[in-house]
Amino acid sequence: MNTKTPPHSAPPTPPPRGTDATPAFDPAIFTRLLTLAGPDFAAELVARYHADLAQVQAQLRAALPPQNAPDWPTLAHASHVLIALAGTAGATALETTARHLNHAATAQNPTATRAHHAKTLHGLAHLITFITQITPQGHTPP
Repeated sequence: MNTKTPPHSAPPTPPPRGTDATPAFDPAIFTRLLTLAGPDFAAELVARYHADLAQVQAQLRAALPPQNAPDWPTLAHASHVLIALAGTAGATALETTARHLNHAATAQNPTATRAHHAKTLHGLAHLITFITQITPQGHTPP
C-alpha cells in the first residue's frame, strides 16, 4: 500500500493530542484515504468532507440553543453522522465524544448532552481546521 502524501496536499498540522495516550487525531488515516481516492477524486473528497463537517457543526450548534429546549432528533442525527465522519478521518477522540453525545441525545439527558456537546464542537472545530488545510484553496505549493 502506498502511504505517501498525495501530490495535491501538503502534510497538514494535526489537531492537538488527546489528554490520554490515544492521539486525538491520526492524520495518516485521512492521508491514506486520499491516496486510495486517487488524484482525480481526492480534491472532491476533501471538499465533500469539509461541507459535511460544516453542515454537522451548524446542526449541532442550532440543536442546542443556550436558552431553549434541545432539538433531540437533530442532535441524535447530527452526532450519528459525525461518528462516521470522524471515524473515517482518523479522529478517534472525536468519534468517541460524538458517540457519547449521541447516546446522551438519544436518552434525552440534558446534563450529559450539554457536557458532550461542548467537547464535540471543540473536537469538530479542530477536524474542520485540519481538513481546511488540505483543500486546494488552502494548500500552498511546496
